Amino acid sequence: MNDLAADAALAAAVAREAGGLLRSIMAAATCPPAELGQRGDEEANALILARLRAARPGDFILSEEAEDDQARCAARRVWIIDPLDGTRDYAD
Repeated sequence: MNDLAADAALAAAVAREAGGLLRSIMAAATCPPAELGQRGDEEANALILARLRAARPGDFILSEEAEDDQARCAARRVWIIDPLDGTRDYAD
């Protein structure tokens, strides 16, 4: 498997896992919608960051939900993620 195919497979696996987490959070929701969206964003972000850092420790990650590390600007490889696009719609 070439690097691009391996990255695509990793991205797909991480996305499926994060999606499963988000579905389980929604199914067990006992909090107001705004808190549900925030919780989903935070937990999915943590999962995605952990998986990518473990699999690609030399890569940088730019996440909508995490503090930006400006060192990414000089990095050869950067993953760009938005753990839960449409937070308001998720919470409704």
